[in-house]
Amino acid sequence: MDEPTFEKRLSRLNDAYKDIPVTSSHSKMMESIEGAGYKRNKKWLSIPLAAGFTAIALFTIILTVHVTGLNIFENAERQGYSNVPPAESDVVSVKEDLRDYYESRLKSFEEKLGNPYAKQYQFVVRTEESLQVFEKRDSFQSEKEMEKNYNQLKSQIDISLSTLREHLTMIKEQKEPDSHLVLSYLEKRDLLYEDIQSQWTSITLKKSLGNVSGNLVDRLNKGEDISDSQEVNSFAAEAISSGYKFVLIEGMVEVRPNPAVLSGAALNEETRNYIDYSGKSIVYDGILSVGRESLRKDLLELEGLILSHPHFSGTQKLKQLYHHWLSIYLKGTDNSPIYKNGKVESAVLEEFTALIKHNGNTYTSQAAKEFYEELQERNFELNSIEELREIEIVLPEDVAADSLHSANINLLPLSYDLRELYDEVHSSKEPTLLLKPSWSQATIDEKTLRLYFHAMVKGDFETAYTLLDDKSAPSWEEFAGSTSKEREDIIRLNSRFSRIVSDYSEAEVHAVKVYTQDGIEYLFQLREDERGISRLFYRGYSDNGK
Repeated sequence: MDEPTFEKRLSRLNDAYKDIPVTSSHSKMMESIEGAGYKRNKKWLSIPLAAGFTAIALFTIILTVHVTGLNIFENAERQGYSNVPPAESDVVSVKEDLRDYYESRLKSFEEKLGNPYAKQYQFVVRTEESLQVFEKRDSFQSEKEMEKNYNQLKSQIDISLSTLREHLTMIKEQKEPDSHLVLSYLEKRDLLYEDIQSQWTSITLKKSLGNVSGNLVDRLNKGEDISDSQEVNSFAAEAISSGYKFVLIEGMVEVRPNPAVLSGAALNEETRNYIDYSGKSIVYDGILSVGRESLRKDLLELEGLILSHPHFSGTQKLKQLYHHWLSIYLKGTDNSPIYKNGKVESAVLEEFTALIKHNGNTYTSQAAKEFYEELQERNFELNSIEELREIEIVLPEDVAADSLHSANINLLPLSYDLRELYDEVHSSKEPTLLLKPSWSQATIDEKTLRLYFHAMVKGDFETAYTLLDDKSAPSWEEFAGSTSKEREDIIRLNSRFSRIVSDYSEAEVHAVKVYTQDGIEYLFQLREDERGISRLFYRGYSDNGK
């Protein structure tokens, strides 16, 4: 465009700008601008910066909002409209804009993950819930308030629906990364892990890695191509850039979260400590893998960290970790309890005594003292894990977690291998397929329950009916008539899900306990038939968890 033509166009824009009515309606403001030849792109405005030098001054004065990339809300605020309640049509327009943006980002996120059910991840569910709350609002006190809500929710959408690699990039681009951004990445990495490991196992079963060795793992972690299969190399490279690493375990190459992925980021003290402690492992193969004296030191340090930063966004998780470690310190594990031959081991009692003596002014010491006194009343005699579990550990509010349970796997969505299994069960309606091995961390009972939940949420009620125990299942007509309510209950339970635990204390009837984030327990029972197939008792549930 030559300079005279550009100046004529700029003049028309200037006239249109002067004609914009004094109103908070950014849709009308946009129409006025568009009438002069500008293209609207949702609520954001942009124009090319190429122009003749004679037009630069006028261009800067009139179109600062375009040059700086400011959104339409800031344009309204610049003209003094920010304290005026927005028009109803503007509120509707902004809500539609956010919904379109969310759906577009969600579709892209699902495609990048290769998982059409990614919207069931809890971090996505929370974003959807936030959007629904925003959509229920019919008005705002001011344009500025609407802008603030819009920008906060758009930021939440961007963070939630970014891939792990994109999320990591956001963290590394910040000079001092925000703790929420870091913690949301760690949560996302943990929740996606089950699917990542499942996909990797599926790929490597079909594509041989050749001679598996420590050298192969080192090359994988360096990002080198280790296979003739591009699928293997591409998946491994994406896993590394997402914050995972490869490890050699019993001759198998497996994926694990990489605790060092954020080592170069300039994290604040609270966030760095959170990563250090949450990445520690004190149990290996069901046995305490560190000395009790070392664990005592970690517990005291963790207690101090919790008390020093009560408002840190990761404190609840640290409290859960503290309670978990304290329980292991006091009781041991199921494979290595504190008693032997019916008596509490003397070395354990000596350790408790040392803690109480040297750290008497701590919550850790107080809990150990109460526990010691309970053992003393029992004459230090214990004969079963059940007796140990009966002894409750009560902590004051300062260090007590809102919930003692945290997710070990997802309830929904299903992992890659379980999605494949579901497709087979759906096609054949044959429950014997449940006996097929899967690479998910889920037990066979948890697998059945999750497949049932997936079918119900998907609306595939025939497959769900296949997964019900024959002896307790109602007629098809009765079941089909109750699916709507049960489906809603399952969706709500998934949004509040915290942890799933299987109980095999009974030979034929097994229990699966699903815990919510507020500590409510939902009990589901499954019957194992003579073929070893576990199917679900048909039983509703309510908010009291029974």
